[in-house]
Amino acid sequence: HRLQTPLNRGRDHPGNRGRNHLGTKGRLHRNRQTAKSKGLGRTAILLRDALPNITPIFINALGTQVGLMTATAIIVEPLFAWQGLGDYFLAGVRFRDFMVVQACLLIFLTFFILVNLIVDLAVLSTDPRIRRQWS
Repeated sequence: HRLQTPLNRGRDHPGNRGRNHLGTKGRLHRNRQTAKSKGLGRTAILLRDALPNITPIFINALGTQVGLMTATAIIVEPLFAWQGLGDYFLAGVRFRDFMVVQACLLIFLTFFILVNLIVDLAVLSTDPRIRRQWS
């Protein structure tokens, strides 16, 4: 049960999934028709055409969810009486310990920036449109 709450708080919102799905559906359908007309099989179409186009969207959604899980730690940890950085941050706010608050904010922001940097680098290396632009 200790693992269930962090996993639930990081679930993807259905609106995000729908928006991401609709944004790529038309492009993938056109690519699939073109590949079928070239005589490629289903596996080749998925690996060569669909996967490179879907991967950046999946990576961006995953990075957003990691950021959301970090932000909600401040709410969830005290709610379930878990000892963690979110609970420590709220104790610092409660007792007006500004050094603790600043240190926790610095840790949260550094983690968030690192996650965004990793996501941007991963998208840069996997998105075929960006690779064509830089080559």
